Amino acid sequence: MLRSQVYLVFIPHPCLSIYNKVSSKLLPELEKRLKATILVVAKRTIESKWVKSHRSQTRPNSRTLTSVYDGLLDDLVAPSTILGRRTRVRVDGTKFYRIFLDEQDKNEVEPRLDAIKAVYKLLTTRELEFEFRRDDVFYSKRGGAKKATKK
Repeated sequence: MLRSQVYLVFIPHPCLSIYNKVSSKLLPELEKRLKATILVVAKRTIESKWVKSHRSQTRPNSRTLTSVYDGLLDDLVAPSTILGRRTRVRVDGTKFYRIFLDEQDKNEVEPRLDAIKAVYKLLTTRELEFEFRRDDVFYSKRGGAKKATKK
């Protein structure tokens, strides 16, 4: 495996929508100037299930471990979309996650996959494996079976 430089940039979560608007111009320019892979993720907070200031206080779903890890992965593969996820448990009990990405974005994302795997493993201690597949499109027929009505 080639060792290359990777910069991981954390931005505040409220600024993520603003960043997404300019990322298509900003990211290639930064990568060209720094000659490195740049990954941008939102700074998210994980809250414990048990620590509360009052017993009736509930934890928002956006602060759960699973939600934060899923959001982190979405940010890392940002130009592409995640079509599916599978968790594979090996015989020895270790887990790895198979992520299915959209095949249309393969040219943009494929050169960065090694960096994404390494950064995600560093931040979450989870192993990833990526696959590309086409997005299935389902069409519905118009004017299906009519319902019987009572008279």
